Amino acid sequence: MRKLVFLKLCVVSVAMLFFVTECHAAGFGESMQNGLKTMGSGLKAVPELFGGKKSKRNFRAAARKYARYLALGTCNLLQALSDMQEAVGNKELAEQIRLQAKDLKQKAAKGKATKKDYKKAFKTIDESSVDREQLNKVPAKKGRIYLTKSFIHVGLGTACDARAGDLGVDLIKSASLKGMLRKGDVYWDLVQLSATTIPKKIKKATAWSIELRQYMKDNDIKIPTEQEQKAEAEKQGASQEEIDEIFA
Repeated sequence: MRKLVFLKLCVVSVAMLFFVTECHAAGFGESMQNGLKTMGSGLKAVPELFGGKKSKRNFRAAARKYARYLALGTCNLLQALSDMQEAVGNKELAEQIRLQAKDLKQKAAKGKATKKDYKKAFKTIDESSVDREQLNKVPAKKGRIYLTKSFIHVGLGTACDARAGDLGVDLIKSASLKGMLRKGDVYWDLVQLSATTIPKKIKKATAWSIELRQYMKDNDIKIPTEQEQKAEAEKQGASQEEIDEIFA
């Protein structure tokens, strides 16, 4: 608080210095007018220097967008995992993961998904895997259905995570300079994930993508395109602006 007051006084002092200087250099009436303009410009800059309302609104909007992409990415990777488990015959586990994805999606839509919820999801993604040996046992007919859907979710989830990661890094830099977020703020808790667990999650998803792609090649199954991933994003409620940003 003392630092904030001190910085404000510095800005005002600089403005006053310009004012006094102009008074000596020109006639009093003209210098008064010019000096007041100078002081007004200096004071007008104060809100921006200390995180004015506009800056905070923009920051909050970026934080909400980050949370949106984080939710889309995580839920799609959970769904991808659920589809893979269904394909290899782990029906009960597939259903558990699908319900976890549904629960996280509902919480995120209400702005109630917490860091704890995401860590739980990340743990599921990290600990539940499907290897090449399991995939090789999946009949092509079944794989064409479940593993194709899984591939689409993996692609969309990875793209969303990558975008969320970039936004998260930017937010951390801004937060440290402008103090827009504080500990205990839900966005602050979530943004911290961008520098810790998101990269690990993307690495895991990339490994899944490689396994799925190879399975499809081996079984002569058409590999889904980016356009199909975009269609899935739209199906899940993403706007065209969000889709363009995710796949930029």
